[in-house]
Amino acid sequence: MENTRPRWILIASIVLLLWNLSGVAAFFSQWTMTAKDIAALPDIQQDMWNHATARGWTAYAEAVSTGTLGAIALLLAKRWAAPLFAISLIAVIVQFTAPNLIDIATTKDASIMAFPLFIFAMAVMQATLAWRWAKSGLLA
Repeated sequence: MENTRPRWILIASIVLLLWNLSGVAAFFSQWTMTAKDIAALPDIQQDMWNHATARGWTAYAEAVSTGTLGAIALLLAKRWAAPLFAISLIAVIVQFTAPNLIDIATTKDASIMAFPLFIFAMAVMQATLAWRWAKSGLLA
């Protein structure tokens, strides 16, 4: 069977895989931080670490793992990329709506939410692209 997918979809899939792999790397880097590493962070980030919950860590792991699997599915041109990216998006929402994170952002420094908002936008974009590509028949 001849591959009829446009080349830009392959390029976009590779970029999304690299984005998601950077999320996996960030997760493991943060997960393995020592007390000394945390103490070296700015005060607001230390506060976030000290108030991190199991729910937040679980959502973070779920977001990066399903996002990475979704990107791999895109590379393989599989329809199951769409539900994987949807799960990743839900996990991102859970991760970044943790009450302690919202409290820190609203009472201390709202700019701390800039990168989480970018991550949310990327998750929305990934899910939207995968659903559109699946619906248009570009994914089998």
